[in-house]
Amino acid sequence: MAERNVPFLPEEDLSHFDGGKTHVKRMLEFAVAEKNKLAEKQEAAARAWYIEHDLPYKPENQRKDDPDEMKPPRHVGLDHVERGQLKVP
Repeated sequence: MAERNVPFLPEEDLSHFDGGKTHVKRMLEFAVAEKNKLAEKQEAAARAWYIEHDLPYKPENQRKDDPDEMKPPRHVGLDHVERGQLKVP
């Protein structure tokens, strides 16, 4: 029943819907921007790791199957707080 589209009743207060949608959109944009900052920081550290180890850089999606000694650590460049932030959906 929860998935059925039904009209709102006349006595229901819909006046806060637009404000709520705006707030949710703003919060989502903030969360995506923060996640992108962490991804950029991590990739910058990965690039530095490849330089330090005299290996050619590979983007994250291309290095997943490489042996551990041929790729940077999973959360390279991020502290424990930032690693936790990546887990927040």
